[in-house]
Amino acid sequence: MEKKTRSIALASTTLILFLILALTMASAASTQRVVGNLTLTETQITTNHSSQEMPAIYGDTIVWEDNRNGEGCTLYAYNISTSEETPLSDNYVGEFKASIYGDRVVWQYIIDGYPYAHMYNLSTSTETQITVNPAWEPIIYGDKIVCTDGRAWLNGNTDSDNADVYMYDVFTSQETQITTNESWQGEPAIYKDRIVWKDARNGVIYSPADIYMYNVTTATETQITDDNYDQYTPDIYEDRIVWSDNRNGAGNWDVYMYNISTGTETQITTDVSSQEYPVIYGDRIVWQDMRNGGYDVYMYDLSTSTETQITDNAWDQIYPKIYENKIVWEDFRNGMNVYDYHDRNPDIYMCTISENGSAPERPCADFSANVTCGYAPLTVQFTDISENAVKWYWDFGDKTYSADQNPVHTYSKEGKYTVSLTVKNADGTNTEAKAKCISISKGK
Repeated sequence: MEKKTRSIALASTTLILFLILALTMASAASTQRVVGNLTLTETQITTNHSSQEMPAIYGDTIVWEDNRNGEGCTLYAYNISTSEETPLSDNYVGEFKASIYGDRVVWQYIIDGYPYAHMYNLSTSTETQITVNPAWEPIIYGDKIVCTDGRAWLNGNTDSDNADVYMYDVFTSQETQITTNESWQGEPAIYKDRIVWKDARNGVIYSPADIYMYNVTTATETQITDDNYDQYTPDIYEDRIVWSDNRNGAGNWDVYMYNISTGTETQITTDVSSQEYPVIYGDRIVWQDMRNGGYDVYMYDLSTSTETQITDNAWDQIYPKIYENKIVWEDFRNGMNVYDYHDRNPDIYMCTISENGSAPERPCADFSANVTCGYAPLTVQFTDISENAVKWYWDFGDKTYSADQNPVHTYSKEGKYTVSLTVKNADGTNTEAKAKCISISKGK
């Protein structure tokens, strides 16, 4: 009888463990929906019963701020290919608003109540403080980091309405002040040599605000919007700028786009509710949308002029980001709604977009180098960080060339060399040239 009881107990325990495992696996499983000619595959990335918020994505890596340790936010990363989750630091005081490009992650790190820009290198597992003055909302592209600078606060002037946009070069450690107007400039975004931001110089304190752009190469500033309403949270990709716009009435934010090449402005959304926090990648714009009573994620494809609802559950999905065919966001379906901060359990979700017969997206060339100056002979490791590339052609500026993806090149003579990378795929060709980016001094 005792043996039978033990067998039943063992079987019950096994069944319970199996059910727990099955439920865990089910919670992380992917689901699919077909919308028009698109297949949307949705995957839950985080399952921890605490707050995971404000994700960012580049390549196969997703990063977010995480409160699972209960003492404050720290950063985590998830590798889509390996399904591995990794904490990026053991600081729990406060790490917020991460941005990622290549193997570098930047975020605002709280020290003595002030935010500072920090950077983490995923390849070397090293962390670096980027700014010595208060700074928030850091964004990285290639070797450049832009952020909202609050050095006017250092002397205790926390009521100051003067914030500027600054840019930092990771390799040279050079700091450049982008805006000098004595008003509030913030929420920057960067793509190659163009920086965009929200600017309140034409309003009172923070409102109304316009969108401005700065070209680093030509050192020219351009006002993108000029009406008497608020525009905020701009983003940029190639020659297109998107932002949230309140010109159509209170509580009716819409997404607008400006084409730098043609000088034309386009209204992307027309629903009478709020569409906010747009981001753009290629021909796709995504944003959070309140037309259904709660926030959903929507997408607009410029190449087909079609709008797609990405999420369709009853809870809030906010702060979407996009990279190639993947969209990530903060999702409240497993916890309280977006306005309840007492019992929050938002998770990170991802949608992978598939389209039958779709052509490759246009390539976009970019690269980095492990060293940019030194004595001859100097060996440089070049790293391709292009998008959608399948072929590579390097010109090292000294009449030598390579078709490798990540070549190693040795400069034997002193001089300043312009390096260019041309990438190709079935959809086109793109070239990135960095003028005099390698500086070689005569050997000792």
